[in-house]
Amino acid sequence: MLIGQASINLTANILSALLGLLSVFIFTRLFSPHDYGVYLLGIGFASVISVFLVGWFRNLILSGHARNDGTDVRSLVISGYLICCLTAPIAYVLGRLVGLDTTAALAAVVLSVAIGLFELTQDLVRSRLMALSVMKATLVRAVAVLVYLANEPWIPGDGGETGLYRSALDPVDQPITAIAPINNRVFAFECSPLSFHAFISNRRTTRNSIVMWVHRTAEDLAEQWRPLLPELHGAR
Repeated sequence: MLIGQASINLTANILSALLGLLSVFIFTRLFSPHDYGVYLLGIGFASVISVFLVGWFRNLILSGHARNDGTDVRSLVISGYLICCLTAPIAYVLGRLVGLDTTAALAAVVLSVAIGLFELTQDLVRSRLMALSVMKATLVRAVAVLVYLANEPWIPGDGGETGLYRSALDPVDQPITAIAPINNRVFAFECSPLSFHAFISNRRTTRNSIVMWVHRTAEDLAEQWRPLLPELHGAR
């Protein structure tokens, strides 16, 4: 996946450089030296303003998708960007101060807003697609299976049980139930945000067991448990 992403980025950078070089050949023949200078100044000014408009929200996008708690940051980002666009008159005044005439300054401001909106949309889509692709490619444990074997005869007090708990805060030695390591016993349970379990220390002999897992994608896990995330956070 990393190689594929790197190849896409390299291709995009090469195409961008080629288009930039082609635009130089075209515009130097279409424009007079003065007009071409105005064009470069306007494009540069628009790029700087667009970075100022968009830069505030990129960390918000990245942090929102990194948490992956189901929070939709799109409406917050877009509304915040529109509020930032209210500074367009200030950008127009700055354009006039750097030497752009009225038409060129107005065009540069409009272009900067359009570039910022385009890049912001790309960031939102890219981060969403990256999160989905990672989740689809990531396997997580779905079911745990323990098989107890080759153990000495077990009696209460030996320890070595697998404890199940109502909460992650419950003491290890106070499970709601404890599965004893009796030979040829198979114990399976679903791996979920609510399957609190722990190994209770053995007091007399070692415990022998085989542990296996059935896996599923992280996307399936998120779809199953996302509606309960607020309750789960409250339970902790």
